[in-house]
Amino acid sequence: MMSTRLIFIYAADSGVFNTVTDMAHKIFSPKTYECQLCKISHGWFGMHEQWRKGIEDMQVEPEYHHRDRLPAELEKNCEGLTFPCILLQEPKSEARILMNPEDISQHEDINDLLKVLTQKVKDKQENVG
Repeated sequence: MMSTRLIFIYAADSGVFNTVTDMAHKIFSPKTYECQLCKISHGWFGMHEQWRKGIEDMQVEPEYHHRDRLPAELEKNCEGLTFPCILLQEPKSEARILMNPEDISQHEDINDLLKVLTQKVKDKQENVG
């Protein structure tokens, strides 16, 4: 049975070089770093455990993608979107935007973004169910 998916698409490219470059950018010029989702969910050495646990508590299936490595089935859903963004996909439905870059950029820390995201997921699931 397919469960609800929460799809995170980062405004960052994949690969070791890009990871190192992004890490340096976050350290030396955090105000100009373009991926607020990356800044909130990841530290210098990977995903924050608090973020991972918060997403797990939502009882959704999380997926994480870099903007340059989208699976084929997501590409059409992402046409015209700006990254970072968060999509929600209910069983037997297309993935739909849940939070765009402007929504995400309104939040500065893990607790704040998780609280808003949890409520948005809950609201969407109640409207479907």
